[in-house]
Amino acid sequence: MITLLFSLVACTPEEDSKPVVDDSGTTTDDTGGGDDTGAPAENARIRVLHLSPDAPAVDVFANGEGPVVDGLSFPNGSDYLTVPVGSYTFDVAPDGGSAMDAVLSFENVALEKDKAYTAIAYGAVASIAGMALVDSSDGLAATNIRITVAHTAAGIGEVDIWNLTGDTPSPLLENVPYGTSATLPDLPAAAYRVGFDVNNDANPDVSFAIPQLPGGTQVNLFAVNDAEGSPFLIAQLPDSSTVRIDPEPPPQAANLRVLHLSPDAPNVDIFVNGDPTAAISNLSFLSGTSYSPLPGASYAFDIAPAGAGISSSVLNIPSLALTGGEYYSAVAYGRVSALTAMALSDDSRGLAADRIRVQVAHTAAAVGEVDIWNITGGQASPLLENVPFGASAVLPDLPVAAYEVGIDANNDGSPDLTYSIPELPGGTFVNLFAVSDADDQVWLVAWLPDGSVVPISANMF
Repeated sequence: MITLLFSLVACTPEEDSKPVVDDSGTTTDDTGGGDDTGAPAENARIRVLHLSPDAPAVDVFANGEGPVVDGLSFPNGSDYLTVPVGSYTFDVAPDGGSAMDAVLSFENVALEKDKAYTAIAYGAVASIAGMALVDSSDGLAATNIRITVAHTAAGIGEVDIWNLTGDTPSPLLENVPYGTSATLPDLPAAAYRVGFDVNNDANPDVSFAIPQLPGGTQVNLFAVNDAEGSPFLIAQLPDSSTVRIDPEPPPQAANLRVLHLSPDAPNVDIFVNGDPTAAISNLSFLSGTSYSPLPGASYAFDIAPAGAGISSSVLNIPSLALTGGEYYSAVAYGRVSALTAMALSDDSRGLAADRIRVQVAHTAAAVGEVDIWNITGGQASPLLENVPFGASAVLPDLPVAAYEVGIDANNDGSPDLTYSIPELPGGTFVNLFAVSDADDQVWLVAWLPDGSVVPISANMF
């Protein structure tokens, strides 16, 4: 049996006080409910919360009598029990047992007049422990809430607790050991997001959304693990009801890939957010990367000749916003003297299994405004007209097939260059770039979902 010694208040209670529990709020003691003048008994309130994930349902005994709480299971709590003030031993035993079977005892718990307490059993049953909290709303404004936070998640060491509400995260409590509790400064009544940082890197590893509570509410908030070790929160409300709050789904990563389409540029290194270590090294003309996951955020990028370092950046993209769950293609294109970049959204949502989706971009510095034609099967029809250099567009989804396309560079209604695009599997999203090489020859470059880059030269007439 593990024995917990608690002295919650400074008082000298009667040693032989024994509770007679009446959930209606009336209590008596062994002298008949008051002193010999007939004065009413002085009462306190206490409730119990079961937060030991692998423990069975339990009974709770007070001073060897009861059970005063019967069949309490994880992760539930009892209602408040109203008892005479005094000193108590509370024994926690498996359901159906007796106080002699206790696996956890709260000894000499001093309960003071008109105060409310919560006793908690927590942790794995092999090392079950207990804590007791004073539940006080004294001085709590009607527009605020008061939260007492307790770290009762077994197997997780010291944590930092963050307020993630709004755009600027801030620490609420730092270096909180397992088995401790703290009451936060009163907060305005609102919905909150909180995060727990378990590895001290100032980046919360798990977050929770706490719904708005009415002003004037005092709530206990416990970090808990279930039997499989998965964390969640238990909010214990003033009416003793408990609400389980599961973690928010982890944020979806944004996915970014990069393509080098500047024909007279050397191999390049790419730097992110000013970090002097290159994120991508030695990328050559007509070479691209696969998608890499990044947290959804805004990023700054610098492009420099390979090996020259970030200080030799020839192109800076100061802020590229990437949204979690989305896919992006970033392309550096044009001649070095006018090097520029574009970012494309690669959205394949709603693409049918028997269709392909083509995103076309004009990145060929050797030609100006162009028309793009579908000349498959000898039936010529315009796909896109008056496309300027640096523009892109997504075509309507096309049936799976091989296609012949043409580029009209002089607006005479007749393609000057034609290209054969092989059949792609159904459900494929492909980026198709018009690119000019160092000799001003115009190519098409297909960038496939797996990151492979396929140059397509013009057909010979």
